[in-house]
Order: sequence, then C-alpha cells, then structure tokens
Amino acid sequence: MEECYEIIEAIDEKDYEGLCEELGDMLLHVVFHSQIAKENEYFEIWDVVDGIANKMIIRHPHVFGGAKAKNS
Repeated sequence: MEECYEIIEAIDEKDYEGLCEELGDMLLHVVFHSQIAKENEYFEIWDVVDGIANKMIIRHPHVFGGAKAKNS
C-alpha cells in the first residue's frame, strides 16, 4: 500500500522522476509476487497481464469493441 501512496504523491506533485522510480518499485512487487505464485503453481505473470488486458476490454467496449459511448 505504501508504494501506491508514493505513486499518488509523485503524481500530485508532478514529480515525474519520482513517479518513474515508484512505478518501478510497484512493478518489482508485481514481478516478485508473480514469480512466487508461479513457483507454487498458482499463476504466472502472463496470467496477470492477460487478466488486466481482458478487464480493460470488458470495461471499455466503446474503445475496444463496437459500442458507442453516449458521453465522455
């Protein structure tokens, strides 16, 4: 959670160098925990990537499908 707060703080302060660093820290957590899960045969990082890609498609059919948005 601390990493999320640090990302938000960097965004709020328009600290793009800090944001880059904090996103790297968050990415480390994603990669690290995905590797642990893979070693325990739960899932792997590509399952995480597929999951977020599918979520974006489902939540935004006006961008990724044929639906038309009525407003912004």
